[in-house]
Amino acid sequence: MYNEFDLIKMKKKFILKWGLVLGCLLGITATIFWLLHDEERSTETNQLLADVRFYTPDLQQDPYFLWLGFEAKTDAEQMTLGQKRYHHDWVMFSQPSRPNIDAQRENFPELQGTFFTEQDEKIFTALIADLNQKVSIAHYQKYQTALQNLYERQTVLNARWQALLNQPTTDKVLLLSPEGAIPNYTLMTKIHRLYVAQLIFKHDVAGLVNYTERLIVKDQGANSLIDNMVMLALISQNIDLIHEFNQELKTKYTLSALALSQMSMRFPYASETAMVQMITNRLHDQQGYHGLFDYLEEAENGEKSLIKYPIAEFFAPLFLNKNYSLNRYVNYIQPTLKISNLSDPAFKEALQQLHQFEPKFTIKNYMGNKLMDLALPKWETYAVRPRLINQKITLLNILAQHQPIDLIQLNKNQQGDVFYETKDQLCIKTPNPFLNEEEERKYGSCLSK
Repeated sequence: MYNEFDLIKMKKKFILKWGLVLGCLLGITATIFWLLHDEERSTETNQLLADVRFYTPDLQQDPYFLWLGFEAKTDAEQMTLGQKRYHHDWVMFSQPSRPNIDAQRENFPELQGTFFTEQDEKIFTALIADLNQKVSIAHYQKYQTALQNLYERQTVLNARWQALLNQPTTDKVLLLSPEGAIPNYTLMTKIHRLYVAQLIFKHDVAGLVNYTERLIVKDQGANSLIDNMVMLALISQNIDLIHEFNQELKTKYTLSALALSQMSMRFPYASETAMVQMITNRLHDQQGYHGLFDYLEEAENGEKSLIKYPIAEFFAPLFLNKNYSLNRYVNYIQPTLKISNLSDPAFKEALQQLHQFEPKFTIKNYMGNKLMDLALPKWETYAVRPRLINQKITLLNILAQHQPIDLIQLNKNQQGDVFYETKDQLCIKTPNPFLNEEEERKYGSCLSK
């Protein structure tokens, strides 16, 4: 028999025990609700997404389809093939279940044109190796006969490249599927070099200047980040060639500078933000990421089997908030985006104040935070590249006058450019404190005196 004291003691233990259980249950429930609770998309996020044209199943015509269909066979319609590839990629991306996420994607026979032979590719490989050392007229002339023959055989691609450059600009970035094909930039660059080569062989400096101005105008539209970087690289190489002609022929050809709107990262960053949104939305939706954590195991005899991890899919929504992740992504790129809209020298001053992002551990949105950490390059590196092109144009225009160099006078400019001389070059100091050696070689602002 228990006395009254023992009963009171047992009652207290019972209340304490179940109170702790109830408290733990309430704490776990509150934690789950806290983990699941997402925030609204920020104003800055919505502003970036407003610059993007998301997938619409009835889209039939778009200038970007010419990019996607550039490698179509010679007897295929470029715009139609670009449209077909675009819609196919989005259908594949939106499929709720794919047992093998690494399965080979469908290849359209119409998009597999064969334009260059093995010997042709060797010529391009050699030319590119030379140009990677130094962009010069001599490197093109070294392969003159072969490049002329290649150009004459590629009338279809030559026409496509010119048509692409003359397409009207758009006011929104067309979002491609995160898993879809991208334009064949390698093929486009080869055609660009063939066209440049013909202008060089004719000593048509005016034609090269006009062509470069067209590349600059083309870069004014709503381009994705990779499109923007490709066009800037082509412009940069042409500047070197125009300058070399000016030096050799004592000509005075100049170029127009990029407008402030062209140096803004508004469209490139908008396309990157929309891409992140597509991925996080898919991961957050159980139907969307079904199979993401599956593992395809291959036996020694080549037989494949699928190992599923449903527990990972069950817990994923607890650690991934799509709006929270997207806002965090935008918060990181927003400072660089803002300064990209500044004119010089305010841009250069603001660039020095940017601080690198330091990821912090938090259980809230743990998976989303990890994904965002992987998707955060040095955005200021991309923001500075259009400025470096403008610096190179400035050098071209100065040296085209064939006048003695006066560093004191040059450094009184309103743009904040810092000029300096080496033994055989006139340079402008890069405003990017994070430029590595490889980027300095490719994008550094120097031209021979």
